[in-house]
Amino acid sequence: MHIIKSYLSQTMASFLMGLLAIVTTACTEINEPPPTDTPVAEVGAQAAATDLPPLGADRVVIVANAPTPVPGNEAVIDTVEISILESFPVQVNAVIKGKLPDACVKIERINQQLVGNTFVVTVITNRQLDVGCIAQLQPFEQVLSLEVAGLPNGAYSVTVSGTNSVSSTFALSGDKALPATPTPAPVPAPVGAAISGVVWADFCRQLENGSPSGGCVPDGRGGYRADGLFNNGEARIAGVQVALRSGECSGSGPVLATTTTTADGLYRFDNLQVGTYCIFIDALIEPNLSLLLPGAWTYPTPAVGQATVVVGAGENKTADFGWDDQFDRAPAHGATCVDQAAFVTDVTIPDNTPLAPGEPFVKTWRVRNIGTCPWGPNYALALVGGEPMGGLAAVPLAQVVQPGREIDLSISLVAPPNPGVYRGEWKLQNGHGVMFGGRGNYPFYVQIMVGGVTEPPTPPALSISGVVWDDFCQLLEDGLLSGGCVLDGPSGQYRADGFFNSGEVGIAGVQVKLSVGECPGNDFVFTTTTTDPGGSYRFGDLQAGPHCVSIDPLTEPNASLLLPGAWTYPAPGLSSATIMIGQGQNQMSDFGWDYQLR
Repeated sequence: MHIIKSYLSQTMASFLMGLLAIVTTACTEINEPPPTDTPVAEVGAQAAATDLPPLGADRVVIVANAPTPVPGNEAVIDTVEISILESFPVQVNAVIKGKLPDACVKIERINQQLVGNTFVVTVITNRQLDVGCIAQLQPFEQVLSLEVAGLPNGAYSVTVSGTNSVSSTFALSGDKALPATPTPAPVPAPVGAAISGVVWADFCRQLENGSPSGGCVPDGRGGYRADGLFNNGEARIAGVQVALRSGECSGSGPVLATTTTTADGLYRFDNLQVGTYCIFIDALIEPNLSLLLPGAWTYPTPAVGQATVVVGAGENKTADFGWDDQFDRAPAHGATCVDQAAFVTDVTIPDNTPLAPGEPFVKTWRVRNIGTCPWGPNYALALVGGEPMGGLAAVPLAQVVQPGREIDLSISLVAPPNPGVYRGEWKLQNGHGVMFGGRGNYPFYVQIMVGGVTEPPTPPALSISGVVWDDFCQLLEDGLLSGGCVLDGPSGQYRADGFFNSGEVGIAGVQVKLSVGECPGNDFVFTTTTTDPGGSYRFGDLQAGPHCVSIDPLTEPNASLLLPGAWTYPAPGLSSATIMIGQGQNQMSDFGWDYQLR
């Protein structure tokens, strides 16, 4: 085995006396092995987290000057050792050493991706909640098998990232002929296979100065999108429905199973047979639609939320999905930044938790900052409706939350004294007193059942539905007009009458948008849907209040379906309608389109 090692050691003196840190480096001699027919590797200079002196000619002293760990989840990378095994085919291991911030932070997985000739490796960590922690650095050592099978001879680099980055290089060379050693008998593999992965929020934002944030890459259309890499600090998305079907994704077939991502954004399908499977996430169906849209996939392929996975006996394959919600809302012209939040999960007291009368409890929501404004001490969690349950009217945030980061929002409450079902609603409030909630500006709420109540109330069915139809008006061969035409004012021309008459048909495939508030509404599209073969659409599970339903004929898929033409209903030339829904109401909003200009 040909092993190249790099070491980092730091000794820190007494914090009471404020002594200077003493940094020592260790040297390791490298003895060149005798010539061999198996592939060997040459190791080059290792880049550290900060600027280092050049590597000496003897190539034996490497210092990785990693920064002091800071509170958080990220691992600090100290060293990366490259190990080339005397095997065929060639095997290369990266031995990663470093420190975790405390005993509650665990390494969940290590991702690797080959970009050009560089292995981009990310150490993904996860903090355990609601457990006691030992408040001291925790050293770790992980061995990662690099995916070098089939790679040509040449120089390669490995960059391992946590809260800092450390790199090393190696080279593949030599005759790759099968060595003259007996091949061991194969070990029978278990029958069951598995596919697992994570769905994460791939972060990219436009900064106040107009430049893109970290994690952005050009999208090829003059803009930017998230980079498709699961970087430390990026949040996971809970509650996403992931589906499994047999065969490649290019084919079709029945769905074999579905599962939902956990609070950590993880999913898993177990006990699979050997074969080919398609893992896919449909962003246009619930619950995904409310969680994800608007936005776009960045991984495994931009704009594609599916992956074909081939599993063998006993194999556990990975299929991750990155979602970029940067299109949720861009800063308005002249505005410095935008406040926007997304509910992630209930950390404590899930819906309809039974409690005793007068029982104190702490409600905690996990919320992600998906806007462009950092949330500072002048932000607060404020009561906006329902039962206050003895809570404060406003609770200031205990920490700064940067865009793309998450926070656990907690408030101390007391169950009311009388039996019943109680619900309280809260929103975030910025320094100017402006309230904002989760997606669609909906509040964060807690609902409890007090005093032996076992059945929660049936929530009111609130929805908006309608039909988009072909409003017909045509000049006949004899110069007369068909039925359904009306004079279009002073122009002297005719248009369709705006009535859904017998014989007129719905238009399928039209995208309909819904935002919260009166039209023209805010610039945040809460959700979208597409008309069915009969031209009908429906938005369900809504909360009471004003909503704006709109159809943009100038964007796809609508432009190809509608243009040229004009709206006749709800009013000539009007493509939106404000709908006010109350408790238990179902409202209608239809749209008529006149194709007479074709």
